[in-house]
Amino acid sequence: MYTYNMSSIRHGFTLIELLVVLSIISVLATVIVASLNSSREKSKINQTAVQIQELHKAADFYRIDTGEVVPNTCGLSCTESTDPLQTNVNSIPGWYGPYFPVSLVDFTHQWGGHMTVRSGNVDTSDPDIEMYVFLDDDAPGTSSSDNSGIIPNEAIQEIDSMLDDGDLETGNLRGMGQFFTAPVGEFVFIIE
Repeated sequence: MYTYNMSSIRHGFTLIELLVVLSIISVLATVIVASLNSSREKSKINQTAVQIQELHKAADFYRIDTGEVVPNTCGLSCTESTDPLQTNVNSIPGWYGPYFPVSLVDFTHQWGGHMTVRSGNVDTSDPDIEMYVFLDDDAPGTSSSDNSGIIPNEAIQEIDSMLDDGDLETGNLRGMGQFFTAPVGEFVFIIE
């Protein structure tokens, strides 16, 4: 018959064993959180690239229909009546909009700043007026000092690599103060 030796029966884990398990769990949690944050940022970058392409198409259709560049009427103070992709602001012949499924009034990019289509002389190396998609660091309906929607530099670089030449000083994507007045945290994508 077998008898139990009370000294050989363990009643739980030692403090060292518990600390090792907790250390392993915290390392795994850190790795998972970092991976999720990276995935979230990549998702924001990809969504923004898609938004830029959609606004680019809308502005192109506007130009094809009207023969005009999109008027510079939908900045931070944009309203339903000044959104050129939703209403025929200037009674331009050939306007067959709306050209975009939502109004630009409250349209934001993934970091919370205003996103719109505008026109102006972005490329100062030539005198032509260009249409461009503008990703502002200011939220819609605020002032130019809001700065709550700053786009991280790494994200701008990644978007430039996806949609353009990967250099903020050349090509169609300009920003971060490179050959355009857009300061750090915002950029433009020139529509040719």
